[in-house]
Order: sequence, then C-alpha cells, then structure tokens
Amino acid sequence: MDKENQHIIAIQTKEGKQLSKLQKQFNNYSQKVDRLKQALTSTQTVLEKAQQKVNQLLLPLEKQKIELKIQSLWALDKVHDSGALKKRDNETLAEFIVTQVYPLIADLGYEDLKPLFEKYEGQSFDEYNQQANEETGGMMKEMFANMGIDMDEDADFSDVNTFKEAYERKVEQEAAKEEERKANKKKTAKQIAKEEKIRQEAQNITKTVRSVYMQLVKEFHPDREPDALEKERKTLIMQRITQAYENDDLFELLRLQLEYKQKDHGDFELLPDEQLKYYNKLLKEQIDELEAELYSLQMGDNPFAPSLYSQLCMPPERLDANVKREVNALKKYIKQLKEEVQTLQDPVYVRELLKAFKQEQKRMARNPFSF
Repeated sequence: MDKENQHIIAIQTKEGKQLSKLQKQFNNYSQKVDRLKQALTSTQTVLEKAQQKVNQLLLPLEKQKIELKIQSLWALDKVHDSGALKKRDNETLAEFIVTQVYPLIADLGYEDLKPLFEKYEGQSFDEYNQQANEETGGMMKEMFANMGIDMDEDADFSDVNTFKEAYERKVEQEAAKEEERKANKKKTAKQIAKEEKIRQEAQNITKTVRSVYMQLVKEFHPDREPDALEKERKTLIMQRITQAYENDDLFELLRLQLEYKQKDHGDFELLPDEQLKYYNKLLKEQIDELEAELYSLQMGDNPFAPSLYSQLCMPPERLDANVKREVNALKKYIKQLKEEVQTLQDPVYVRELLKAFKQEQKRMARNPFSF
C-alpha cells in the first residue's frame, strides 16, 4: 500500500473473499467521512484566502465607492437647494436622496448622514427606522403564521441574526413541548421496549468509542514515559487522541490506530458484526454532522445574502479570477461615480436621473418581488 493511502480506514479481505454487507457499509461510510473532512479543510483554506483578498483588494475599493456615493448625495442636496428644478422634480429628488442615504446609515453606520436624511424625510432617522422595522416585523410574522409557525410576540424581526436566534429558540421550545407531551403520554409495552433498545444502543456506542480511546491512551499517555523526547512526542499524539474523543470522532480514533500501528487493515476484517453495527451508526451520524458543517461553511449564516464562498470561491480554483472580476467591476463603477459627481451639477442630467428613478419605482410597484 502506498504512503498516501496507508491511513485510509477500510476493511480488506483475503483474495477471493467477499465483503459482507456491514463491511461494505463500513468502507463506504469511512470513505465518505474522509472525503467530507478533506472538503471541510479545503473549504476553510480557500475561505481564508478569499477573506485575505477581500481585505486587501476589495474593501479599499468598496470604501472608495461609498465615499463617492456620499459625495454625490451632497451634490444632489446642492441641486435641490439651488432652485434649478421644478417643485415636482424637487419632491422626487428628496425621495431619491432618502432611498440612497437610508442604507448608508442603517447598514453601514454613517450616522453623520442623519441630518441629510431627516432634512428630506421630515422625521428623525431613529423614528423612521423603528417604524420600518415594525412594518417588516409585522409582514414576517404574518408570513410565518401562514406557514403554521406562531412566533413569540416579542420576537425581533428587524435583524437577521436576532430573528434567527428567536426562531431557533422557538423551534427548541416546540421540540421540548413535544418531548414533554410524549413523556407524559402513557406508553405501550412496545414503545417502552423500543426506547430501552435505543438507550442500550446509545450506551453501547459510547462504550465502543471509549474502548478505542482507551486502547490509544494506554499506549500514548505521556505521564509514565521516562524519555524526554518520547514524552514530548506522546504528548502531541495524546492531544490529537483527546480532541478526537471529545468530538466523538470515531473515524479519527480509528485512523490514529492505523497511523501508530496499533492496528493494521486486516484487523478490521475481524470485527464482529455487532461492533460493526455500532461503528457504522457512529460513522453515519458523523457524516450527517460533517455535511451540515460543510453546508453552513459554504452557504454562510445569513439566508438573505450570498455567502463569501458562493461569491468568490465557486469553483475554488477560480478564486483569483473571481476576485479580479470583482476588482475590475468595482474600478469601473468607481470611474462612473467620479464622472457622475461632476455631472450632478447639471440640472438636465439630474432630471434624467430622476426620470429613471421614477420608472424603476413603477416597475417595482407592478412586481415588488423582482430584483
């Protein structure tokens, strides 16, 4: 067996002997865990590289873009006060300024723009923002009610993360109520037997993991090692063993046994079916957890915004090209903004801008869910 594959966990039989169903399942699960672990590592690596490139290349351009947008808003403010536009155009311009300045304050924290917002909205930003959040919260609550999910009255829908926490609490509460309902319901003999079987299986699975862990501990615990260099080596190995055990990572514990020659691949062939069942159950649970972790890493925590991975790392080998594309797009947009700041002094151009704004408003009114 080559060095690259010597620590891959697999049951290997003697030539001509067929693997049993449980043995095939063990091999399939082991291979899938290994692939998922590699995918997690590569995803974490490419995300770290992507974040570095965002910080170095994209964020400075984003800051420049925002500064130019702010300059354009103050330029429009001067046009509004100059008297060069008709009353109706000035009203539309006031509405346009409000729509542009609001996200700069609400999302990006440019509080020095509040006076500009309040000048054209006619009320304080904080009052307006509270009303907007209440309206959004009402729509969200109604949407979830239509889905059969009654959120708590005090649930905050104005912030994605706060809402997510409230939703998760609600799900946990409902799950706890259901568990309590089941616990209080009189159980049949069949249900009691099933629960006892599940409890016994859980105990056996815990014993299975601990058994592998203790085999490793007996050999690699450093406390009784007299040689200083060997003690240091065993300490590092023991850290890996402990981490795997604390994470219920059976796959890693078995791989450590292979790596440090406690077992070879032939030993796995001798595993009894009962033990293989527990191994397979643990590996399947680990697959589910790794798949969920990988999905979260790639898709991000905010369901309403594209993740860093989906924006720049799909596929991972296109990271540099994707970043270059974003950089070029930002530079092009910044160039347009610089030209626009100059042309905004011309009332004719501002009227054309407002005409396009009104047309977009009409389109959104006809189809509010189109972007």
